[in-house]
Amino acid sequence: MPNEKILEKKYEGLTPDESAKLIELERSVALDEARPNITKNFLSFVKYVWPEFIEGSHHKIINKKFNDLANGKVKRLIINMPPRHTKSEFASYLLPAWMIGKNPKLKIIQATHTADLAIDFGRKTKNLVDEQNYRELFDTRLQEDSQAAGKWKTEQGGEYFAAGVGGAITGRGADLLIIDDPHKEQDVRADGKAFEKAMNWYTAGPRQRLQPGGSIVIVMTRWSTKDITGQLLKAQSEEGSDQWEVVELPALLPAWMIGKNPKLKIIQATHTADLAIDFGRKTKNLVDQDNYKELFPTRLQEDSQAAGKWKTDKGGEYFAAGVGGAITGRGADLLIIDD
Repeated sequence: MPNEKILEKKYEGLTPDESAKLIELERSVALDEARPNITKNFLSFVKYVWPEFIEGSHHKIINKKFNDLANGKVKRLIINMPPRHTKSEFASYLLPAWMIGKNPKLKIIQATHTADLAIDFGRKTKNLVDEQNYRELFDTRLQEDSQAAGKWKTEQGGEYFAAGVGGAITGRGADLLIIDDPHKEQDVRADGKAFEKAMNWYTAGPRQRLQPGGSIVIVMTRWSTKDITGQLLKAQSEEGSDQWEVVELPALLPAWMIGKNPKLKIIQATHTADLAIDFGRKTKNLVDQDNYKELFPTRLQEDSQAAGKWKTDKGGEYFAAGVGGAITGRGADLLIIDD
């Protein structure tokens, strides 16, 4: 899209009225050319409504999965990633705005760990849908009497409902269910049954409200093998259970680094030992995949069996630890501390 300041300079010799008309004409032509890509590609939409956005490599991975979701190629999507990686801005704000723009009749339930935060995201999404630049892209319009931030409708019959984990959502259906960080840090540390409670809420509440053919997106930071991600993946072996497409972003950095330098010694730590070992298993499995071996010379040492403690055949090492766990006798070229 053309930069407004550049356009103003381009036509600065004209009268204000002439300049305004030409700027609007040039902007309109540029938008007509860009609209098909913006409406079909999630990341193009993000850049249009958020000009200050800085793109990272992980955003491209998420973009592909969200595009697949919109095209019906993916129906059950889990994205696990660390905090401060645009997780909630994408999942709880921009994704629902883009999806209901593409389909004004869509019914969305969006949930996060507290009702207040969910309603804040609902307000941001509603405000975006009502902005002029959004209305230039999509035919979606808010219903006139839609005043509530966490509960609003479109003129075309679409609905948006925001809920906190544990909150009631009875009587509502969803074509798209978005769950963003269902576990609150304080609850996880204070309540040993926090994971069980969240899972019970999911299975008895929002999962039951999904319409036939509907889609589910869960975007979260991992806390334990017993968190919602862990329980849903474990349940995949049961007959009739949802089968999930999973993106594990935390495993990418150590795998990439030890691929570039097979002699690298890595210590990776997170808040619990079992989760650290789970990351170690995913990293080790990635290093052993054929497509990884096509990129890097790194190979696992033949006797490296443990998920949280393994070596490369070039002398590199990987060790996973929980915060507070012993790491005596070990050296590191790279120390990764996640949450």
